[in-house]
Amino acid sequence: MSRPRGGYIGFNRTPAASAINSAAVGVWKLREAEALKRAGTWPLPGVSLPVTSGLQLWLDAADSATLFDATTGGSPVAADGGVARWEDKSGNARHFTQSESTKRPQRKTAQQNGLDALLFDGSNDSLTGGDFLDGNVGGKTAFVVLKRNATGVMHEILTKGTTNGGWVFRLTDTNKLNGSSWSDVTFENSTDVSSSGTVTATGYTAFAWRHTAGSFHTQQFFRNGTSVETASPVEAGDGARTLPNISDVMRIGVQRYDGELAAPGDYFLYNGNIAEIIIYDSALSDTDRAAVESYLISKWGIT
Repeated sequence: MSRPRGGYIGFNRTPAASAINSAAVGVWKLREAEALKRAGTWPLPGVSLPVTSGLQLWLDAADSATLFDATTGGSPVAADGGVARWEDKSGNARHFTQSESTKRPQRKTAQQNGLDALLFDGSNDSLTGGDFLDGNVGGKTAFVVLKRNATGVMHEILTKGTTNGGWVFRLTDTNKLNGSSWSDVTFENSTDVSSSGTVTATGYTAFAWRHTAGSFHTQQFFRNGTSVETASPVEAGDGARTLPNISDVMRIGVQRYDGELAAPGDYFLYNGNIAEIIIYDSALSDTDRAAVESYLISKWGIT
């Protein structure tokens, strides 16, 4: 295991301890991570995601080394400063940025389990990424750790508009999880699915959205590792409308319309904190999904 900067804190790395923990590396890493987190040293080198195959995006607000005050990099963001660039830790360099200073989410320190998160104000804050993971290409699984500051309103979490098929993952104004996907600019073969039950809690929560491939997509929702009953999908497209936005980019915290379905502008802006986002390019197995959820729940101290 690589050594954190400044050395290990609070551990006696004796041969006996090493032997014991070599038989339970995962437990050791979690315990060591907890100790370093309490000491203010996070992230811990060597403690990583339990599932890396198919990883497309990993945004981690607990890692201050990924938050910058300029879209091209600049300097690390101070507490309460605006985040112009949230760097991707997946290795794919899919960084999310905001060029307008008044629309940048704020870095808030020690928000949950001693870790930082980004605050989106629900008024105009959002981040924009690149063009990847279209709605009509394979499946996907998205994990988001967040805390809403309002219920009973539409919160866009992740949105992807593209001529090759887009999708959205959101919390609805009836406090349900919702996913929509479409295959082309005419809305053909599109589906819209919501959870049957409500998710009204406003504390930090780990949500997962699993989306299979196919013309009539199956979508499932999970909250803190537990399935949220999913309503049957409905075909949302009628072949007569264009997409909300076809700029071929992914966004966090907003849905943008070009004028076909609504006046041009940004809608359903997210109001609350976002702590971590992880996206894979397939519908993960239950075993892999549970492993990622366990990682997030432990890291963020979610109960």
